[in-house]
Amino acid sequence: MIPALCLALSLGGASGYVDASLEFEGELLDFRFVDVDRDGRSELVVALLQPDGRRRLQVHVQNDRGFEVKSAHEVDVLEDVIAFGFGDVREEAGCELLLLTRSGAYSYSLQKNGYRGNIARLVDAPLLYDVPSPRALPYWPYVLEAAGGDRLLLPEREGFAVYGPSSQPAADPQQASYVRVTDFGAGGFTPAAGDEAGPATRDRRDDEGQGDGRQKIRIALGAATSSPLLGELDAGDSLLTDSKSYRAPALADVDGDGTKDLVMLTDDELQVYLSRGGSFRGEPDRREAFPDYLKTEGESESLVLRLEDLDGDGDPDILGTVEKEGDGFEDSDLRLLLLINDGKRLLPEVPNQVLRIEAAVMRVEVLDANHDGRPDLSLRKFNLPSLVETVTGLEFTMTYLLFLGEDARDRVVARKPAMKQSETFDENSVAEVLKYRVFELDCDGDELPDVVEVDLQGRIAIRRMTFDSGFFSGDTWELERDPWRRFDVRGDIQQLEVLDLNGDGLGDVVSRGPSGLTLLMSRRGR
Repeated sequence: MIPALCLALSLGGASGYVDASLEFEGELLDFRFVDVDRDGRSELVVALLQPDGRRRLQVHVQNDRGFEVKSAHEVDVLEDVIAFGFGDVREEAGCELLLLTRSGAYSYSLQKNGYRGNIARLVDAPLLYDVPSPRALPYWPYVLEAAGGDRLLLPEREGFAVYGPSSQPAADPQQASYVRVTDFGAGGFTPAAGDEAGPATRDRRDDEGQGDGRQKIRIALGAATSSPLLGELDAGDSLLTDSKSYRAPALADVDGDGTKDLVMLTDDELQVYLSRGGSFRGEPDRREAFPDYLKTEGESESLVLRLEDLDGDGDPDILGTVEKEGDGFEDSDLRLLLLINDGKRLLPEVPNQVLRIEAAVMRVEVLDANHDGRPDLSLRKFNLPSLVETVTGLEFTMTYLLFLGEDARDRVVARKPAMKQSETFDENSVAEVLKYRVFELDCDGDELPDVVEVDLQGRIAIRRMTFDSGFFSGDTWELERDPWRRFDVRGDIQQLEVLDLNGDGLGDVVSRGPSGLTLLMSRRGR
C-alpha cells in the first residue's frame, strides 16, 4: 500500500484538515472503525480482495496524523469464512477477531501470528448465511459485551440464538467453547414471508423479483449503530437467503441499564427482549401492538421506524416516517412521527408530535445544533415540479429545515423551523442536487453543525452553518451557499461518513476512493 501524497491544510480559522487518505494493494471490500483493544480509541479495519483472489483483513492503528500506513495486523481469510467481527472471547487483553462460517464461529487472537495454535472454535452449529458475492467479506455487528465473555447473536434456520461461554471451558481448541444461551426459535422471530423491506421496515408490497421463491433474510449491517431501525438497504446488504424470511433485530439499551437489548418488529407489533447480563428470555419481555396511527393504508403507504434519542434522556425513542406514494412524477405526503419512550412503552397511544411534509425525497438527521442538551431535527427535502410547472421548464427545489428541540408537554420540537432555506435548480444544474450530504457534526470549530457533501465526481466539500442573534432581528440560522472548504480528493457518492475519530470534537470525513479510503482528519487551531 502507498500513502496519499497530497496534504491539504486550511489557512486560518479555528480548524483545518489533513488529507490522511490510504491506498491499498487490492480491492477494498469493507472498512470499519473498531476499538479493537478497547482503550477508547478506534482502529481502522479494512477487508481487501488481493490480486490473487484471496481476502485479507488489516488493522491500522491511529497516529497523530490519521492512521498508520503500515498495518499492525494482517490476517489472510480462509475461503469458508462468510463474515468477520470482533469480540472479547478469550482471557487475553483486547478483542479477538471473530470468523463466521456456515458451520459455526471461530476466534483468532491478534496477539499471535498465523493460524497454527491460534484458531479456536467458539460455536459448533449449522448457521444460515448467503453472501451476495463470494468476493465479499462483510462485518458482523451482533456482538453483545458481557462480563466473562461477549455474547454472539447468530442466525439459525429456525430463527436466532445467543451464544455465550460455557461453564466448562473446552480442553481442545477444536471443541466449541460457546454454548447456546438463549434460543429464540421461529416463535420468537416471526417469519416475514414476502417482505423485502429490510429490517424493521413495514412496507406492504408484493414479492417482486423473486421468481425462484427465495426470500431475503435481512441482517442490517447498520443495525447496531445509533439508527438501528433505519430501513435503507439494497440487495448487497443482505447476508442471509433462504426459503424463510426473518426481519433483523436491533440492538439498543431500551431500559437504561447500560446493556444492549433486542428490539424486533413483526407485522403487527414491536417486541422487546431485555438483556440480563447478555442473556435473554426466549419470549419477549414486552409486546407492543401497533396503534392505529402506525397502520398503513395498503400498498399506497409505507412505514419506516428508527430508534433515536429524541428528548435527550439517553434512552431510545422512535422516529417514524409514513410515506404516501404519489402517482408518477410528483411529490408525496409524508408524516414524521415523534414517539417518546416513557420507560414502559416505545409506542405511545398517540404520537407525541406529528410533522407533515410534502416532498419527493426526505432525509432526517438528529443532532444538537444549539448545544442545549435536547436533540434537534434536521430535515432535507427534495421537491419535484408539478405537471403544470413542467410546461415552462423543469425546476427542482432542495430545502433545509431545522427544528429545535423543546421541553413542552404537547411537542418534542418547535412547531416552526428555526431555519428554512431553499435552493432551486433547473434541468441544467440538477447535478448539484445529486450529492450525498451529511449534516451532523461541527467541522470548523464554532460548535455549530456543518454540511459535508460529495458529488457525482467524488469531490468533497464542507458548507458551514452560521448563527446570528439580534435584539430586533431575533435568531437567524443560515447555511452558507458557497463551500467553506473544498478538497482535492476523490470519494464515493454512495458512501460518506462524518465521525469524530481523533476525539477533538470535530468531524472527520470518510469516504471510499477509487482504489482506497479517502480520509480527511480534522485539526484544531490550524
